[in-house]
Amino acid sequence: MMKNIILSTLALILSNTIAMGQGINFRDITLEESVKQSAAENKMVFIDCYTTWCGPCKHMANNVFTLKRAGDYFNSDYVSIKIDIENGDGPAIARKYEVRAVPTFVVLDSTGKLQAKVVGGSEIEEFIARLEKELDPETQKKRIRYELEYVNGTIGTEDLREYWQQVSQDAGATQIKKEEIGQTLLSRLSIEEKFSDENFQLLRSLSNTPTSMGLRLILENRNEAEKGLGTDRVNDMIYWAYYGEMRSYTTGTITETMVKRLPVLLAEVQQLIHPRKNEILDMVEVAEVRVKNDFDLYLNYLLENCHKISDVNKTSMVASLPRTGPVEKTREQYIQMADVIRAIKESLAGEATTAHKLMDIYTYLYRSSGTKGVYWNDLKSLEDIEQKTTLLYSGLTQRNIFITCYTESCESFKQMERNVFSQEEVGDYMNSKFLSVKMDMEKEGGPEIAQKFEVTSYPTFLIITADGVLRHRFSGIYSPKELIEKLEEALNTIPK
Repeated sequence: MMKNIILSTLALILSNTIAMGQGINFRDITLEESVKQSAAENKMVFIDCYTTWCGPCKHMANNVFTLKRAGDYFNSDYVSIKIDIENGDGPAIARKYEVRAVPTFVVLDSTGKLQAKVVGGSEIEEFIARLEKELDPETQKKRIRYELEYVNGTIGTEDLREYWQQVSQDAGATQIKKEEIGQTLLSRLSIEEKFSDENFQLLRSLSNTPTSMGLRLILENRNEAEKGLGTDRVNDMIYWAYYGEMRSYTTGTITETMVKRLPVLLAEVQQLIHPRKNEILDMVEVAEVRVKNDFDLYLNYLLENCHKISDVNKTSMVASLPRTGPVEKTREQYIQMADVIRAIKESLAGEATTAHKLMDIYTYLYRSSGTKGVYWNDLKSLEDIEQKTTLLYSGLTQRNIFITCYTESCESFKQMERNVFSQEEVGDYMNSKFLSVKMDMEKEGGPEIAQKFEVTSYPTFLIITADGVLRHRFSGIYSPKELIEKLEEALNTIPK
C-alpha cells in the first residue's frame, strides 16, 4: 500500500516537473483556490481570460504558453489558471476585473487584488516585456499622474504621447476617450510632425472614417502627407476610411442619417484623386440601391452586378445578407439569396478559399429554406455525403443525414415523394434538421450504401450522424404527421 502511495506521489511530481519544463502549468482550480494557493506558495496569480471562439487566444495557448521559455518564466512565480469568460464563473470574473476583450491576461497578488492587465496576444519575449512593464510600479504611478495632468491641462507633449499609447492599449478605455486624447496630441504637432513616421500610428488611428480628424487633415494637406508618409500609405488610409463607411451601407441597418449622408459621400468620392476611385464608386452605387429599402430590387442588383464589387466586400456582404431586408423572408427571396451567393462565389478571383466554403454553406441553407417540401441534395455517393457534411460542420451547421433508399420500380417511394416529401410542413421540419438525400440503390453510389447499411427493402430511410454512425432506420409508407413523429423519435434515440 505504502509503495503504491509513493509511486503515485513520484508520478505526480514527475508529471508536474515535465509540465513546468515544457510550458506554463495551468492548474485546474477555481479563482478562489488559486488565490489561496498563491498565498501558500508566495506567488502571484496569472489568469488567461479567453473564449472558445477566439483565434488569438488559441494561438497563445497552443504556440506561446507551451514554450519552455514561458514555463521557466511563469511557473516559478505564478499560480496560473484559465478562465472561459463566457461560461461558469467566467462572466462574473470578467465583470469584476473589467475584461472587455480577449485574450486578456490578469495578474493578482496573493490577496486577490488586481496588479496588472495585458490585452491581446504576442510572442513570448514581447509578452513578458509587456507584462513586466505593467507590473512596474513606475508605470502605474505615471498613469495616475498623466490622468491628473491631462484633466488639468498641464501635461507635456511627450508625456501626452505616452499617455495616449497607454490608453490606446487599454481595452477598458472607451473609443471616445482614445480619440479625444489622440486628437489633443495631434493638434499640438506641426504639419511635418503630423505626417512623420513617428506619428503614423497616431494619425492612422484618427483616420478610420472620411469625417474623422486624421483623414480630413490628410485630404486637406495631401502633398505634405504624401511627402512625409509616402503615396502608398496615404492612399491606403483614404481607401479604407471610405471602405469602412461604405461597408456600413451594405452590411448594416439603413438610418435616415445615412440616407442624407450618401449624396455628400458620392460628391466627395467623385472629387477624389485615387487609384481605386472606381472601386469606391462601385460601392457607392451598391449603397444607392440599398438605401431604397427594397430587398427584391437589392437582390436583383447584386445578381446582375456582383462582378463589380471588390472581393473583400463580397465576403462581408454574403455574411450580412441574412440581416438585410425583412426579418421574415419569403421562399422566393431565400432562393434568390442562394442565387446571389452562387453568382458572387463564381465571380471571386483566385483559387478556392475559406470564403468559397462559407458561400457554399449559405447557398445550401438559403436554398433549403426556400424550398417548399424537402430539399434534396444532389449527392451520388457516400463520399459526396461525407464531403458535404464536413463542409456544413466546418460552418457550425450540425445536421444529421437523412437518406431515402429506393429503386426506380418502387411504387411506395413514388407515393411518398408525391404525397409526403412535397408537403410544406414536412419540408419545413426536415430542411431545418437534416441534410436530405435520395439515392437509387441500383445506380451510382447506391449499391455501396445498400451493402454498408444492409438495405434490403424499399423504401428504407436511414438517419446517420456526420461521422457515419447509423442512428436510426425504418421502412414503409407514412403520412406527413407520422413521418415527422418517426423522425422526432429517431432524433431522441441515442446511437448504439
